[in-house]
Amino acid sequence: MRLRPREPWEAMDLGAAMLRAWWRRIWPVWLVVYGGAALVLALMMPGRAGLALLIMWWLKPVFDRAVLQVLGGAVFGAAPGLGAALRALPAALFPGVLASLTLYRFDLARSFNLPIWHLERLTGRAART
Repeated sequence: MRLRPREPWEAMDLGAAMLRAWWRRIWPVWLVVYGGAALVLALMMPGRAGLALLIMWWLKPVFDRAVLQVLGGAVFGAAPGLGAALRALPAALFPGVLASLTLYRFDLARSFNLPIWHLERLTGRAART
């Protein structure tokens, strides 16, 4: 893959192609992270499915970081396996996870900014620039 600025529709096509190419690495990580959170919530909140679904939706930026961890590794070398991606997840939550769960939760540019926060690990002035 050649990294370069792309038009929006071309970028969406690239994202779909990346998912098709690396789905065997992405889905196990996503299922373990998302499924694990869903299982914990189901056990903690029996009979409160609506609240559990709301919490799962609210935590979507955390789940997105797990997928981005795999995609970033695939683009810049080798896609991490399930174990490596899960071990990297705690460090992958910072910077920006608190902001993405609060201030930026309803920001329409959140999915655009997530790779900057997650892959480039920029903070402060560098991130704003």
